Parts: sequence; structure tokens; C-alpha cells
Amino acid sequence: MELHKGQQAVVDRAAKVNVVWAGRRWGKTELLRYLTDEAVRGGKEVIVLAPSYRMIPAALPAIVRVARVGCLCSLSAGRIIVDEAEMVSDLWPLFRDEMRASVLDQRGDIWLLGTSLEDDKQKGDVAFRMLYLMAQLERGWRGTKCPTLQNPTVLVSDLDGIRAEMDDMMFQREFLEV
Repeated sequence: MELHKGQQAVVDRAAKVNVVWAGRRWGKTELLRYLTDEAVRGGKEVIVLAPSYRMIPAALPAIVRVARVGCLCSLSAGRIIVDEAEMVSDLWPLFRDEMRASVLDQRGDIWLLGTSLEDDKQKGDVAFRMLYLMAQLERGWRGTKCPTLQNPTVLVSDLDGIRAEMDDMMFQREFLEV
């Protein structure tokens, strides 16, 4: 699988904890597949989490464990990937109490992939934004904002059409990640 330049830059600067705040259609699902394949090829155990089973991307290697949110206590992994992290309602306690411990013995890493909802009523979104800010300060963490236009398959003219139909603040949040 070939990554686009924006995805490759995220992978090249990976840390123990990675918070990827990406615009719609940036390529989070493709990045998740790449990260999963890379870890499995390297002999790591991988756990993929999402707010619901329906949201977990298809075509993941059979060796990957798909866990329900809140069931990590006894699991060990070389990599944990959370897709749509902003929608996980208990993201902060899950990260603090379970994910960090689950990657310790395999010296693993954690990837939180999401698009912020900018909605203070969504506990997961508040935690996702908080973890992104922490990633700017903590040693061994990396937080990256990834606008939709890093995806070379997205045309500016198509985004201009969407912008014309959408509130400016929502457009910036959904596609530009500013």
C-alpha cells in the first residue's frame, strides 16, 4: 500500500503516542490499514478500536484483534489504533487506564485517528482535542493536523463546491482542521 505524502509524513514522524487530527477524506482509513499491516508484518499484536464494531474498517488482517471499548485491561499489544477517536465517549479514561498499560510489555505505540467534532457535549471529542494538545507538549508524543487537501485525489474545485454549501466554520473544521 502506498501512502500519500501527508500520510507518509505522519508515519515518518511517529512517536509512542500519535494523535492524528485529520480532515474528512484525508485518508484515515487507509492510514489505519497501513499501520495495521506494518505492525503485523513486524510481528506485533495489533488491537483496533472504534466507537462501534460497524465503524471498524473491513479488510483488516485476520490476526488483528478487534476489541470493544473498555475491554483492554488484560490485553497486550504492540500497537493500538483507535479509529474515529473523537466519537469514543470514554476516550480519556480508556487511554489513561487501559491503552497505555496494554502497550507497555511490547514497547508498543498508540494511534488515535479522528476528525474533531468541536462539540463540547461529546465527551470523546473533548478528550480527543485534549490529547491532541497534550501531544504538542509531552515528550514521546506526536500530534498532527492533516487537512483534506493533503490527499492528492481530492480536487480544490470539489472542495470549493462543498464550501459554498456549508457554514464556513463547519467547513474549516471538517476539511481544513483549523
